[in-house]
Amino acid sequence: MDKQAIENHFAGYFQTFYERYLPKLSKGKGDELKSVCPFHLDTDPSLSVNSQTGMFHCFGCHAAGSIFDFYARQNSLDTRADFPKILDGIAATFGIHNGDKQTTKPTVAARYDYQDESGKLVYQIERLEPKSFRIRRPDGAAWAYNAKGVKSIPYRLPEVLKADEVLIPEGEKDVDNLRKIGFTATTNPYGAGKFPDHFGPYFAAKHVVLIPHNDEPGRAHMKQVAAIVKNYAASIRWLDLPDLPEKGGDVSDWLAQYQDKTEAAERLSIMIEGAPEYREETETSEQVNRRFHFLSANDLCAMPKPTLWLLKPYIDAGSLAMIFGEAGSYKSFLSLDQGLCIATAHDWHGHEVRQRGSVFYIAGEGFAGINRRIKAWALYHETDLQDVPFFVSDRPAQFLDMESAGEVVRSVDELQERHGDPVLIIIDTLNRNFGPGDENSTADMTRFISTIDETLRSRYRCAVQVIHHSGLSATERARGASALRAALDWEYRLQKNADGSRILTCTKAKDHGEPPTICFMPETITLDGWIDPDDGEVMTSCVLHRVEGTTADTRPLSGARKVAFDALVRIGEDYVHIDTWRDAAYAAGVSPTSSQDAKRKAFKRAVSELRDAGLVEVKGDYWWVKADTGQRPDKGRTCPGT
Repeated sequence: MDKQAIENHFAGYFQTFYERYLPKLSKGKGDELKSVCPFHLDTDPSLSVNSQTGMFHCFGCHAAGSIFDFYARQNSLDTRADFPKILDGIAATFGIHNGDKQTTKPTVAARYDYQDESGKLVYQIERLEPKSFRIRRPDGAAWAYNAKGVKSIPYRLPEVLKADEVLIPEGEKDVDNLRKIGFTATTNPYGAGKFPDHFGPYFAAKHVVLIPHNDEPGRAHMKQVAAIVKNYAASIRWLDLPDLPEKGGDVSDWLAQYQDKTEAAERLSIMIEGAPEYREETETSEQVNRRFHFLSANDLCAMPKPTLWLLKPYIDAGSLAMIFGEAGSYKSFLSLDQGLCIATAHDWHGHEVRQRGSVFYIAGEGFAGINRRIKAWALYHETDLQDVPFFVSDRPAQFLDMESAGEVVRSVDELQERHGDPVLIIIDTLNRNFGPGDENSTADMTRFISTIDETLRSRYRCAVQVIHHSGLSATERARGASALRAALDWEYRLQKNADGSRILTCTKAKDHGEPPTICFMPETITLDGWIDPDDGEVMTSCVLHRVEGTTADTRPLSGARKVAFDALVRIGEDYVHIDTWRDAAYAAGVSPTSSQDAKRKAFKRAVSELRDAGLVEVKGDYWWVKADTGQRPDKGRTCPGT
């Protein structure tokens, strides 16, 4: 196989090559195409492809090169040593032949002119064989094969503007075939599902007839069209043509049945007259149940409603929960543990799973290790993951971006049809799934909570658990705007201790008593059969297993913590006012700099950490060394103000 034959085959339209390997390829600026990179665990589209030259570059893993380099990486081949195999592989995949110098380079089967209101050519859509499409626009005396500066307009717009009745099929070929028998018709470029919102006004006061392809994507496309034109059109009719081929039969197929085009036009006119007006689908009972309702006090109290628990007594159905903690506290491990137990109906550390169901884990970070963590859990619990309804996203969501939130809903809906209703959705972490906003802003946090409630909790009537970081200085609480905590039904803190244990403590239970504190210890699990390709070693991961009792934080004091603690002890009083303690700590050098602001921050952080560690206690403005630290005995004192 000749390299030049392959390059000629894709010349100027390398999108055809990359579409086979990158199903989520999307258009960027100019000639750029974007996709998630298949060569590393990509969270955002970091792979860039030039559709004209075929060169690719990943801004994440820095893979780069031509289509030959791409194919080599995809198939674990060496670009130099295996180059003949690469050429033969591409040729076989795309049906390229060059023995007689003939190639299957895409040929132009048709060109469709898109003109503006005045009849001026704005761009052309070229239909290629093998079937694909590309856009080109006038560029002086030549053509530019890109959409730079082009505004999308309906096909045959000048005719549409003059017509009273407009038929809308799916493709330009259909439009032209309808036009040949006397009908005004139009469509949008680029195919199904891409009818632009700004097309609506073009159909003002017009009688629109929708003619879908005979498949689900075709019908879904026409529903999208109807939603866009309904506020402008005088009427909308829906025409399902009879006797169409299965899987995508269209109006062109229907017209091909008629040798007499006059007969076809008359028959089509009659069917249009009898076509029903388009009606939006009526609400299902499930959709009605999701609507906003009021209940009378009598109905509400007609009988007691038992709590529907997922994990009794730690999280109930339909609630909003949060686990927060410092980095390295194993928050994600704990949440995966809970989710997998719910998806498999496996007891969670002695607590029964009351409601098994699908669990969706929206991963914002740590993609590279999630599969190892899940595998370790399965080995530890001797559980087969086949058919387990636990699903992990391949990228973060951006819940303050409604389009991104909508993508989450669509993905959950698709899996819901096959695997049942979700009972728990985990968002890990809040920061990586927040979107374009500031988590310290009350307004942005309120929008985040509202979006979670609307798109997830209310829609699926499921519990949502958010994984969040603790504050940098105030580690006893989650960081960000307090609106989040106010909205929670459950809040848990996961604390890492010096001995390696982790303590889960309930810090808010809105409608129930606080469940018992649990202590966990990480355990390393060897993933037999999983070999790290970098070093050839067997991979490992961790699980959390429960240990009896809780463990105090036994890290040795150092730095500002030690200075502040020693200052409190040296004061020698039963109860010390915060101002007195602060002055003593400042004098003892709680901060290495003389800046008052630095001293204030260092002291505040030290006090918070000493309290978190259980070494000091407080009431009002008075502090003292906790009696069981061994520093000094409890003298049975009475704190001022009690």
